[in-house]
Amino acid sequence: MGKNKLMNAVVRLFPLCTMVFPGEANAAPTVTPSGSVTSLEGGWINANLRVQTDFGWTNPEGCSLTDGYMVDVADQGHELFSSMLISAFTAGRHVRFVLDGCAYDRPRIIAVTLVQ
Repeated sequence: MGKNKLMNAVVRLFPLCTMVFPGEANAAPTVTPSGSVTSLEGGWINANLRVQTDFGWTNPEGCSLTDGYMVDVADQGHELFSSMLISAFTAGRHVRFVLDGCAYDRPRIIAVTLVQ
């Protein structure tokens, strides 16, 4: 296959790849302001965690739902993030997130920081 034919095939397949992997983020990760966790909701069937906060809304990917941030059970760090958020909620500690992409149509948390 010639170089031009190969490039044309890649260009035609790229949109298909972005449709096959819709959970992948398109923008750089974004750090939120810090603040308190005001609500946690777990479930329904799996260990996803929806988090609401008192700091300004951050939605870098334009996720369609604006009722909280998500810890996605598919992410390797989900148990750590959930434990940190439950601890912060219980102790009244401030948190800050790194967001990347959308999970269940909400901004996806990929890192949690507990702030003094």
